[in-house]
Amino acid sequence: MKKQTIALHTPFVRPDAYGSLAMPIYTNVSYGFEDAQQISDAFTGKTKAPNYARVENPTVTNLEHRVRALTGAAHVMGYNSGMAAISNAILSVAAQGKNIVSSRHLFGNTLSLITATLMPFGVKPRLRDLTDIEAVEKAVDENTCCIFLEIVTNPQLEVADLQALALAALAGRSAAGERSGHPLRDPFAARRPADTQLLPDPGRRSHRQGGASEGLSRQSVIR
Repeated sequence: MKKQTIALHTPFVRPDAYGSLAMPIYTNVSYGFEDAQQISDAFTGKTKAPNYARVENPTVTNLEHRVRALTGAAHVMGYNSGMAAISNAILSVAAQGKNIVSSRHLFGNTLSLITATLMPFGVKPRLRDLTDIEAVEKAVDENTCCIFLEIVTNPQLEVADLQALALAALAGRSAAGERSGHPLRDPFAARRPADTQLLPDPGRRSHRQGGASEGLSRQSVIR
């Protein structure tokens, strides 16, 4: 099927009560249930029913399902702002003692997050020219949790080579592993990105291992 057909025919999780062909915009906070058992099942994840707007919103869920159908992504998560998406992506991989390889050519709030907000938590920035692949490879070590970049920087309009950066990340981690005497294994089977790609860390096992997490953004996180 063509992309337009896939987008139009991705089904709702539940049929609309009024037969709407377009997903309504749900603005409510809470949801009604027939009895206590339904409430219990919803809040314990035994059913797919939404339980609270901070956890799940049918409009956002429908968007996530359509993006996943269009891109073939393993998982899709929608956020209400770019900084929310960026923060969640970085916080899912960063920890005390880790470093982030990035560039000064970032949206100001993103640069502040990486160079200031995360610093007191022991996450260090390593700012490099991301068009200089050799410099990136040298910056990556066993404590690098990700390479963060904007696919097209604003306002510089600098375009990074994602494939080359992914290979540089692998080469840098491999070299770091050899220096430490603990070579790292082949990390991932890359999937096609929507715009943002999260490649699994070769030194860390998780439910994301072997795939990629994707979203609608102009940023890229390479692990």
